[in-house]
Amino acid sequence: MPIRSLAAALAGIVVLGCSRADANAQASTAPAAQAEPATRTQEPQVTGAVGFPWGTPYDSLVARRGAPGMEQSEAEGVRAMMYEDRVLGREAAALFFVHPRHGMMRGGYVAPFNGPADCAIVLQGLDNIITRRYPTLAGEARGTEGTTAQICQAVLSGQGAYGKVWNDPANGARIMLVVMPNGSGAMLTYTTAQADAWERRKNDARF
Repeated sequence: MPIRSLAAALAGIVVLGCSRADANAQASTAPAAQAEPATRTQEPQVTGAVGFPWGTPYDSLVARRGAPGMEQSEAEGVRAMMYEDRVLGREAAALFFVHPRHGMMRGGYVAPFNGPADCAIVLQGLDNIITRRYPTLAGEARGTEGTTAQICQAVLSGQGAYGKVWNDPANGARIMLVVMPNGSGAMLTYTTAQADAWERRKNDARF
């Protein structure tokens, strides 16, 4: 298993998920006059993750993939699950967040790398996958700038973090590609508006 623990693998996803959820919450309180008109005919593109549609129940996911290699309980009975998988021809971990009422609301992969050069290969490879699969979704890069090699060199030396987000305006789903400072893997996460709301409720409960 390339990931040492489920908690470590989830840490970066939760950090980014919280920040994006907060941003969405602020945007929802903006004056209506500033909102862009909705496109009624637009169809959702990001409709699931890791081969499963949004809303897949826990039992259905386990029936198809088997018992998870690791599982962690989260707020509201959400189950965070990890499976061994392969991405870009290398060992990886597949992650799922399954709500007891809403079903699967977040999923993705953690693809490990070894050093800056390997990081650049993984980062560019995952970016290419999303760009080819969702050509009409515009990606927004955040954090460290430069080529993938420069980004990985800076991030792995602890000088910053990198993230790229593709938003699906039709259903509020997002795809997030993240490399955390001093990290050992790139995280590709597909997430929903329901997952954002869950993150906000979870964070509010801490205060």
